[in-house]
Amino acid sequence: MSSYREFVINEIDNERYVEYQSVSISCINDFYEIRSGKIKYQVHCDDYKAKFSRLYDSLDTAVKKFMEIRRKLMSYKGASH
Repeated sequence: MSSYREFVINEIDNERYVEYQSVSISCINDFYEIRSGKIKYQVHCDDYKAKFSRLYDSLDTAVKKFMEIRRKLMSYKGASH
């Protein structure tokens, strides 16, 4: 059985994105052409208590930030997913 983290990485590797409430993670190159040609991962959150948007070169670093924000959203919204 794989972890949620492994699920997220698998989705991104398969040209998909993952959303949880108002936070999302994606490989931005799957949606936009990046001039530098480098692969970039975006973590974006529209929640008023955790507003955030940043591009990362490393999928591992992006997933860590996604999970951190997801935990914050879970703690104050009472979510169980």
